[in-house]
Amino acid sequence: MQSKIKVGYFPDWSDDPTVLFSTERPALLGEFEHLLQNLADEKIREIAIHQLNFIEPHHHIKIIARLSEHDAGMQRLKDADSFVWATTCKYWKEFAAMLSVLRQGDETKGGHQYLDSSLTDDIQIIVSLNEYPADFWTKFG
Repeated sequence: MQSKIKVGYFPDWSDDPTVLFSTERPALLGEFEHLLQNLADEKIREIAIHQLNFIEPHHHIKIIARLSEHDAGMQRLKDADSFVWATTCKYWKEFAAMLSVLRQGDETKGGHQYLDSSLTDDIQIIVSLNEYPADFWTKFG
């Protein structure tokens, strides 16, 4: 069983550039949910997701999550491996709630949520539970 949330960038995931967060452990989604709720509650304004102890970045990905007055969604920076995910308290709160629903669902079936917030999102964001086992990451990560 995976001990961290794996995250990677897939430029052609079903024809859409996608950042995928994946785990087999609902408790890790709880940690991620807590982080997003802290952004929503303005307890933190910015955090380097790729440096968190419960995240395992793949493809050298770097993601900064930022509380913003405007919803910009996730944008890829000039450095091909770096992303900024900037949105409002409203969306961070919605994303935390979506992770709560995923975490509390039937973990034997798994599932996923799309955490897209903006029509201008460059990147699709998927958070998945029990859909991508370790061998997926060995092959594609």
